[in-house]
Formats: sequence, structure tokens, C-alpha cells
Amino acid sequence: MKLHCLVIVVLMFNLPNSVISANIESPQRLNTADVVSIQISKGLHGKYTKTYKAKRFWEKNKITNVVNWINIATENNIENDTVVYGYPDFLRIDFKNGENIYISYAQKCEVRRNVDSTEYTCKRIDDYITYKQGEETKTLYSKQLFDWMKSI
Repeated sequence: MKLHCLVIVVLMFNLPNSVISANIESPQRLNTADVVSIQISKGLHGKYTKTYKAKRFWEKNKITNVVNWINIATENNIENDTVVYGYPDFLRIDFKNGENIYISYAQKCEVRRNVDSTEYTCKRIDDYITYKQGEETKTLYSKQLFDWMKSI
């Protein structure tokens, strides 16, 4: 019996972590080194626009924070309407390979259809963001990123 316990303990120390414990991965993994810039657009036709560029050392910290917040965000299956309503605030991340990621506030919309039009009344879902990369759209929980986007 003691020998069996010793063998199990020795095996546990020599096995990779993924065999011993569940390997929980973030739903998205971004690398700060791959980011060229982050652009924030807010209001009517992007009335307020701010761009952080990776080549500017004084802006690198903002890019690092945004990437880290996305990497630690958790994916959620809450109901989120992805209609474009009004003039949404969004964040665009540009990568060296030419790809883009779009981040916006997650929202819940009430739709009222009239005879000749459709009305949307949308409200943000606190602490949730919509993450769009190519054809893939996810709802993520990230209080830090949500709060930072609101503060700008």
C-alpha cells in the first residue's frame, strides 16, 4: 500500500500540469507584440476618436492593459443583441497581420415594429463587452475594460 502511494506521488510530480488538473484556457489569447494600434471611437460619426500606437512608448502601457483585460475576460452566454443602434462606442485593435478586432459594449435591445419603421431601445449590459474577430462574435465579462471604455 505504501509503495502504491509513493508511485502515485512520484508520477504526479513528473506528469505535465494538463494531465493532473483541468487546463482552463481563456477564450481568446492576444499578444501585445502583435498589436499595431488601438483606436477608440465614440459618439456621432466618431466625434471623439483617440488612437494609441504601439510604436509610441508612452502609449504602450494602454495597449498592454487592454490586451491583458481581453485575455483574462471570461466568455459568457448572456443574451446580447448585436444590432448596430445609433452611434455605438467601439474600440478597434489593429494587428501586424492586417486583422482587426472590434470591441463594443454588450447591449440588450427592445424592438418595436411599426407599420413603416422599426424602433430600437438599447441599454448597455454593465461589465459586458462584445468581442468581434472576423465572423466570430462573443460576449465577454470584463469589468476593467468596460470601465476603462466608459472613462474615456
